[in-house]
Amino acid sequence: MKTNPVRSWLVEYLRHNPGAKPADAWGYLIETALPLGVLEGIAYDPQADVLRYQPGDTLAQRAMGYDAFALAVQRVRRASKQKHLTAASPIMP
Repeated sequence: MKTNPVRSWLVEYLRHNPGAKPADAWGYLIETALPLGVLEGIAYDPQADVLRYQPGDTLAQRAMGYDAFALAVQRVRRASKQKHLTAASPIMP
């Protein structure tokens, strides 16, 4: 099963930047990480101001705006405090 690329990236980013705000993570992802071309499965659509990604092998491509991304940051933080976070954990319940 393919893991969610946004979740995977957030897990690593927040592990190295535990105090980062959602706006910091969003900005770093869009302005630094994506332009470097090292992230597979995530693209930024500047016209729609959303991330485009495919969360699994058989699932259709999805879009995530800033508000949903900020919620995902909160969920990753909460899950990491509970010590059971993996990249395969769902972003949305």
